[in-house]
Amino acid sequence: MPNNDIGFILFSNNSEIDLPFIFNFDIADQVLGLDLINWGSKLMKFEEMKAKMIAKRKEASDDPQKKKTKPSRSIEEFVGIYHNPSYGKLEFIVEENQLIGKFGKDSKLETNHYHYDTYTITITHLGGFDDIKFVTFRDNFKGEISHLEINAEPMLDPIKFEKINKENMK
Repeated sequence: MPNNDIGFILFSNNSEIDLPFIFNFDIADQVLGLDLINWGSKLMKFEEMKAKMIAKRKEASDDPQKKKTKPSRSIEEFVGIYHNPSYGKLEFIVEENQLIGKFGKDSKLETNHYHYDTYTITITHLGGFDDIKFVTFRDNFKGEISHLEINAEPMLDPIKFEKINKENMK
């Protein structure tokens, strides 16, 4: 809470429970002298709403994978650095004929072709759990890869990452 010259850190060794989040908000309310709120109840309602939205999207999609397709270009053309102002840089390289993603320090994102120019990426660097996302590479009217879209957040539309051209890398 920089406006109040207040900061605190809450550590937890279990990322699978919501208790740290509840404590965090509860402590903030107490420090600021605000009325206490039942954050557990609010968080539970949010989680229920999120689960319903995820189920609704899954039900609507029913695995829309188009079988027996291939990318529109060689995997080398997907290579590059892609940027989003909020999420930072996402890089794709080729290792042993496989498209590999990198996000942040020391992270590798396993990719698998899904259909056309869409790949799945498996994120394994955050606490050891696997989180699968879809990445679709998009091109411009010249037929060059200009950006990608990733379903980074379950409750948001896909997030757009612009490809950084060599001319823009200053």
